[in-house]
Amino acid sequence: MAASVARTRVLHFMRNLQRDIVDALQSLDPQGPKFSEHSAKVSEQVSTTSYILQDTNIARFGAIQSAAPFAPLEKANVAFSLASHSMPSATGDGISGLQKSGVIVPPADSQFFGASLSTVIHPRSPHAPTCHANWRYFEVHDSAGRLQNWWFGGVADLTPAYVYEQDCREFHRTLKAACAKHGDYLYKPMKKWCDEYLYLPFRQEARGIGGIFFDNLSSHPHPRLDVNGPGTKRPTSAEECFQFFKSIGAAFLPSYMPILRRRAFMPWTEAERNWQLSRRGRYVEFNLIADEGTKFETARWVYLSDNVPEWSREAELLKVLKVPQEWA
Repeated sequence: MAASVARTRVLHFMRNLQRDIVDALQSLDPQGPKFSEHSAKVSEQVSTTSYILQDTNIARFGAIQSAAPFAPLEKANVAFSLASHSMPSATGDGISGLQKSGVIVPPADSQFFGASLSTVIHPRSPHAPTCHANWRYFEVHDSAGRLQNWWFGGVADLTPAYVYEQDCREFHRTLKAACAKHGDYLYKPMKKWCDEYLYLPFRQEARGIGGIFFDNLSSHPHPRLDVNGPGTKRPTSAEECFQFFKSIGAAFLPSYMPILRRRAFMPWTEAERNWQLSRRGRYVEFNLIADEGTKFETARWVYLSDNVPEWSREAELLKVLKVPQEWA
């Protein structure tokens, strides 16, 4: 299966974005712990390159005066994955993960290629929000190796333990501006899609304050994005979709780094730390039940952890999570 021109450009963009994210996160704490690189070839068809930040809770006795008193990021991962394989002769009901609404299933015996860049960032201070993002590209080729289909997908979302309206609005407005470069009707349905996807139904609350989510972005009709019917102005050609994909990826650091610089070094109380850890428990619940995510062992489960005073800042978060807000 020969690499398409689009694939080559997408991979170049993803690799550069991975490096940019790692560099930006390390710039928060130049004297602090560094990301370590881990590459693995899971099989002949699957490979990953991850930059991982962990074991950051080391006391800084004797640190130079300009160093931060603690590592602002508790754990983080920036992972780039590639997969290339053939679909089995029989596909459909028997294959896990292919029953999701709106997911394009490659036909039997076709060849597919997928690339994904994902990041999850857990700051140490409860006042700095967790951030998650993913960018992915998929191709389907026929048995002779000819390109038959392609599409882009992505998500960027924010999960605070404490609500700072400035942060929420800034995050959403940056993403909205990136969407607006490619059409007036992209941000709203993608924001709605994110609110719906990042929702814990049995808790009746969202995982965080959302962001944007999209999948199956291609030249094909799209029931979620074609809000005004077939004439909806949105990216459709491979080039237009790639440029949108790049804009969303390029907006990630401007949407999140200013928030980190404001909040990552804010001190906290023991009660605030306990609240942060209990909220991370909800984050893991979502990953285990509603998403194919990864937990980083940074959570705490507390019985009736939502039992907080109505006037508290913790209660303010719960109100926001119950009803999606318009931030941009």
